[in-house]
Amino acid sequence: MPGGGLTAIGLAGLVTSYSGIAHTFIDGMHALTGLLFMFGLIILAAGLLEGGISTSNRTKATVLTIVSISLGFGTFATTLTENSTLPLFAGFLIMIAIPAIVIPTLQ
Repeated sequence: MPGGGLTAIGLAGLVTSYSGIAHTFIDGMHALTGLLFMFGLIILAAGLLEGGISTSNRTKATVLTIVSISLGFGTFATTLTENSTLPLFAGFLIMIAIPAIVIPTLQ
């Protein structure tokens, strides 16, 4: 399941880059790992929708874990921010949802 792996690597990189280890991590590492995270979510969503909704327990557990981590991290980051970034967040969700819906229909 390459989408789950890319998503996990991207999420781990984002957490590492913003953990405060070094300022240079924030400058460069967050961009690459954010891109991996974004591609991972697109591939994961497209893979889950290919051939219908999967009913295996492994897939359900993977999706539940990724969604709960993402929602928890997003909620934490949203509560600490001083800016109103909800339109940007909605834009990212749309950027993930549209390719995830279109990719399975093209195959």
